Amino acid sequence: MQSKITVADLIIGIGGLVTFIFSFLDFFDLDRFGGVSAWDSDAGAFATTVPAILGLIAVVWIGLELAGVSLPKEVLTFNQAQLKATWGISASGIMLSWISADFGGADKGAGFWLMFFGSLAMAVGAVMALLGKGAETVDLPGGSDDPTAAD
Repeated sequence: MQSKITVADLIIGIGGLVTFIFSFLDFFDLDRFGGVSAWDSDAGAFATTVPAILGLIAVVWIGLELAGVSLPKEVLTFNQAQLKATWGISASGIMLSWISADFGGADKGAGFWLMFFGSLAMAVGAVMALLGKGAETVDLPGGSDDPTAAD
């Protein structure tokens, strides 16, 4: 397992994790039904879950990279930085589109806002990686670069 992660990947991973975890909180607060999460069919179903799924994909991809799994260098001509950018920008674009959406007078819930900021973090980290910024590495606690080191 690697003990270092780039700043850009750390931002993408934290943003993706926030987006996924908080998708289970109230996305919309419907007065007569109470709150509904991004996974609830009353909250727009598939359109609200896509950012959460993209966040989970980003977290899993970065986790596999850290675990040393050999991932493809390109997928459908997209390199790894471009894939992460696609996930982050798409998630933040979808969340941005919900800002102006009127869902029957429902208020945006805490889950919505946390997903919104998490998806923005994914996009920021991804754009940083595309621009070659955030390539500095950060040490992870408990990791080891030496495969022969005792745990």
